[in-house]
Amino acid sequence: MKNNKKKNRTVIIILEVLAFVLLTAGVFFGTYYLFIGKSSNSYEANIQKVVKSVNELNSSVSSFNNKSGQALKDNQAIRKDLPGKIDTLTKLKEEAQGLTATDKYTKDNENFLLGLDKNILIYRQIDAILRNPEGKDISKASEDLKKYTNDCIKYYALVNIKDAKITLPQSTTSFVDNVTTYVNEMVKVVRDKEINQSQNSDFQSSIDSILSRFTAINIDLGPQLERVRKEKGNIDNIIALANKNKDELDSISQEFSNIAAPSSGVQCYKLLSTAIECYNNYLESFIYSVKNEKLTSDQLTNDKISELYAVPNSKYSDATKAFSDFTKAFKEFKQSNMN
Repeated sequence: MKNNKKKNRTVIIILEVLAFVLLTAGVFFGTYYLFIGKSSNSYEANIQKVVKSVNELNSSVSSFNNKSGQALKDNQAIRKDLPGKIDTLTKLKEEAQGLTATDKYTKDNENFLLGLDKNILIYRQIDAILRNPEGKDISKASEDLKKYTNDCIKYYALVNIKDAKITLPQSTTSFVDNVTTYVNEMVKVVRDKEINQSQNSDFQSSIDSILSRFTAINIDLGPQLERVRKEKGNIDNIIALANKNKDELDSISQEFSNIAAPSSGVQCYKLLSTAIECYNNYLESFIYSVKNEKLTSDQLTNDKISELYAVPNSKYSDATKAFSDFTKAFKEFKQSNMN
């Protein structure tokens, strides 16, 4: 009988201990899951707000897209607005980093932050491109922009948070596409500018080479002829000098004809061609007049000499004016290539 009572008491103690353990476990797990549930609900609510703000900001860049065929609507306005959007996204990222994700959303939160980081880089890259559209690394900048966009889309696609759908909207991808188109246009502009600069530089060097030869013979032979008359010298020396200059001018003309003029140098080319032609006309008429003077020198009065050289003098005036017009145009050409 005593043994039965003892056994019953032992059973009762065991049951009481089990009941206490079960009660304690129930309270613990109930409190734990209640806490976890509240934490989960709190994280979801907060991250939903962040995601909503990110989505709204990305959608807002639709105002940057132009439907009229031009790649971007207004580069200046975009440059003005982008820093504010970058700053807003950065603050949203800091807010998201301050949230404590539950175990259920740890990986989703990580992917969201990775995607948001690429999202920020997209706008920073666009801002950098628009601030220096003719930079040497503009093509690489465009490639990096595409990579940031693809990575952002990839990370956002891995996020699965309740009522927090995050994507890179069409407004943003279209904006990126338009920036890429703009970059392609600028690459062509830069390439064409470099080609033009190279052509202009080559043209300028070629013209300078012509001028170094032309200016040496582009002179009025009249004063030397006057000196020969006064000193009773040999007029054949003047004819020989004129013929020598004529031969040099023919050589210069041949070299000049091989020069290719860029579009911006066509006017200079035409003016120098006119100056060379006018000086050639002067030399031909001067040689003709000197030969006539030689044949009839004893019969020539001062008036007859003036009449004989009226044509060469007139042609030299034409040559002087033509060369002056060229000099002015060429100076402007060189100045424009310095800018």
